[in-house]
Amino acid sequence: TLKSLISSIQARDHYTEEHSQRVTNEAVRLAENLICSQKEIECLKIAGILHDVGKIAVPDSILLKPGKLTEEEYMIIKNHATIGENIVRPIMLLDQERRIIQCHHERWDGTGYPLGLKGEDIPYLARILSVVDSYDAMINNRPYCSAMSKEAAIDELIRNKGTQFDPSIVDAYLRIL
Repeated sequence: TLKSLISSIQARDHYTEEHSQRVTNEAVRLAENLICSQKEIECLKIAGILHDVGKIAVPDSILLKPGKLTEEEYMIIKNHATIGENIVRPIMLLDQERRIIQCHHERWDGTGYPLGLKGEDIPYLARILSVVDSYDAMINNRPYCSAMSKEAAIDELIRNKGTQFDPSIVDAYLRIL
């Protein structure tokens, strides 16, 4: 089942496939640095590779749009976290991974989506994934945005500590970057 889901990501969008693999590798590296358990690291390996599986339901005209998204298009993109959670819900063994997939766009200050969770109400592993997901998105070219330098992306992580990101996770990630 997991291989089928991963294949669906690969078939849908080459960028998402590569992004998911990079995010997974970095999330594992950060989790190891944070002394997470082996079970948590295994959970991150699955959640990381599947965190954007919900994007298979986003039309190409939005997913690959070269310019700024309209508010309506952005609302469609924001649904990918919920869609991804729904896709993996029937796999009973993935409850924790499903929650990470659902919550990887929540924000430390409570203004994220889809649930508007705040602070430590956001699952710890989702907070790890959020930091590395954002960093990877910033340093790689996307259809709608050119890559930032690593230095500029690090500045963005620092600037968003305590608002978008868990400050302690940003600090840990900065130490290993």
